[in-house]
Amino acid sequence: MARKPNTAALEAARKVLAERGREFKAKPNLLDHPQVQERLARLRREAPSVVNAYEKAMSGRSRSLAMKVFCLECVSFVRQEVRLCTSPTCPLYPYRPYQGGDDEEMEDENGGEGPDDPGDPARQGE
Repeated sequence: MARKPNTAALEAARKVLAERGREFKAKPNLLDHPQVQERLARLRREAPSVVNAYEKAMSGRSRSLAMKVFCLECVSFVRQEVRLCTSPTCPLYPYRPYQGGDDEEMEDENGGEGPDDPGDPARQGE
């Protein structure tokens, strides 16, 4: 879920900027954008463990999660494929997540085991 803005703080910022002859421009809430809502619906179906990270990244609160979600989406949400990425021309290649190879590193910030991989034998029969 997106955070609700602190209206008192926003009004104070607007007032200070107005006194300085500048205009206050708040970041748009991208989570309300129709295309983002469509992507969230798809993620809820295909990779539910990524939804919280995607929401946080799209709210502008985490650059590292934005890169992580971008890389995961690029390889159909299979973490092993991010580690094995073969696209060194990608600007995010040197920063891609899951490079260490440790099983602990494969866990996400929410404590889950990661996106649902339909080909994962451990997930068969769920």
